[in-house]
Amino acid sequence: MCNAIVRPYGKRNHKINKVEIWSPTLNRAFQAKLVAAGFFTNHSDDISEGGSKIYIPAVANSFTATAINTTSGALTPTNVDDTKSYISLDQWMGVNYIITDYQKALIATKYNVQAEYAQKMGYALAKKVDTDLLALGASLTKSTGDSATNITATTIETAIAFIESSNVPREDCAFFFHPNVYYGELMKSQKLVDASYYGTEVLSKGMHSTLYGIPVYILSQVPSGTAGTEGGHRNLLVHRDAIVYAIARGGAKMSQKQPEALRTTLFADVIYGKSILRADGGIRIISNT
Repeated sequence: MCNAIVRPYGKRNHKINKVEIWSPTLNRAFQAKLVAAGFFTNHSDDISEGGSKIYIPAVANSFTATAINTTSGALTPTNVDDTKSYISLDQWMGVNYIITDYQKALIATKYNVQAEYAQKMGYALAKKVDTDLLALGASLTKSTGDSATNITATTIETAIAFIESSNVPREDCAFFFHPNVYYGELMKSQKLVDASYYGTEVLSKGMHSTLYGIPVYILSQVPSGTAGTEGGHRNLLVHRDAIVYAIARGGAKMSQKQPEALRTTLFADVIYGKSILRADGGIRIISNT
């Protein structure tokens, strides 16, 4: 007598094996979750045809208007002394998880579950890129505030004064605050929430879209400082060109490996590079918390 072997879940050609289906989902999730990277200058198009390093000229503000001789029309030439920086694509980050054939069978037709895997992996990669970009704020040459004092309206005004006195275009700048700093320190500043100072609240009804007309981003990736006067968080007021980056291959990718065991390892990875282009293009705002 021969006992037939029954495979209750049918064929093992499950949709979750189709990385060409879920790789775009992963990349869309990755791109959507990029916050800091969505603000800073992206040079990814410069490596659309390959390459591992992007050279970027740093054009100095070295021009000064001078009088032209009315008789000869002569004008003293300006000596241009520009430098160059580069982005090296030297960061390769990834996440993975193992799923057995049994697990694949259970979720073979549950596309929302499969998409959730891609969403979570995309978010993990995006968070890493954002964290690395914001960490470059430590290289900005100017800072205000200290870890022994809460950020106040005066701290913010000092940061804005630096930006404007340094001829950094304010309309291309943004604030980056850690949530604990924004809600735990800024929201306690009466000057920012009391309409009697300016006729309207600077932080209108607790919303965080702008601060003194400058966009505000609040995210946990804002890094902690070192011990001492920068022991709090290194919040930023920064120009979009101060920090630059590039992501290879158009974003995050998904791949898989099928070992001898009845399981599959799914990988998500991203290759990128980042650089501080203008150390004078922003200011660190050191918080207490």
